[in-house]
Amino acid sequence: MSKPSSKAPAKGQEADIREIEGIGKKYGRKLRYAGIETTEDLRLNALVEIVENTNLSPKLLYKWQCMADLFRLKRVAEEYSDLLFYAGVETVGEVAKQDAGDLQNRVERTAKERKRKRGWSGDVKKIPGEKEVKKWIDSAKDLVKKKKSDTLALLEERAKMISKNPAPGQVADVIDIEGIGPSTEKELKAVGIKTTEQLRREPLVEIVEATGLSPKRVYKWQCMADLFRIPRLAEEYSDLLFYSGIQTAKELSRQKSRPLYNKLRRMAAKAEKEEGWAGDVDKIPSEKTVKEWIKAARELT
Repeated sequence: MSKPSSKAPAKGQEADIREIEGIGKKYGRKLRYAGIETTEDLRLNALVEIVENTNLSPKLLYKWQCMADLFRLKRVAEEYSDLLFYAGVETVGEVAKQDAGDLQNRVERTAKERKRKRGWSGDVKKIPGEKEVKKWIDSAKDLVKKKKSDTLALLEERAKMISKNPAPGQVADVIDIEGIGPSTEKELKAVGIKTTEQLRREPLVEIVEATGLSPKRVYKWQCMADLFRIPRLAEEYSDLLFYSGIQTAKELSRQKSRPLYNKLRRMAAKAEKEEGWAGDVDKIPSEKTVKEWIKAARELT
């Protein structure tokens, strides 16, 4: 896995990856083996590529990448990054958009809720006051302002490199992904992202910072872009797989055809009954097709 370009030096704090809540020694070893040693390494590498190199859960990596981004803020780091994440403010760019009073209330409510929940492993010694939260917001605004031009340039540079050196598998236009319409396509193209291959291989938090898009939406689209690589899957089934909990080609490669086929049938039946389902699955794929997907995923990953 490649290291982040030295042309875009890190702005803000940087720490060892093991300082992120939940990584620890076991996951830290896996990440280090893949060349991810610091919070900047983690946030500046493509999520789906880390998944391929470590076999870790994309959901876990999404959380850790967001927390690595929040680590850049002064006086947030280990103690408050997970609390901000659970409060729904997942990146520096999102912190920059907040009102200090509102965010302080959200953080306080979240801390109380998490403490009541079984299994909460956070280590928040005290709830930050509004004055402290305002410092986070000011720091976030400063980081976004200073770094935006660097981020744009780096995204465009990497997008060109990716288009010249695509990984194996199918490639499509980003607008083919469920949920990406003309306006979002325009925002992505403005930072050099035109294809599913470029989308899946760019750092998630950098896309968020450059475009202002929701990190959750970018995460979903990156996973679906990764699934687009599989022949006969693409637009029609990538969202169905995503909502079935199979979010990357690497995860697909570990499945067995019959259980996955049954899971997809159940998910499609459930999704059709739910209001707001935007999928466009004309027919459930056969078990033979599912088996072909798994075989292709194993060859790709």
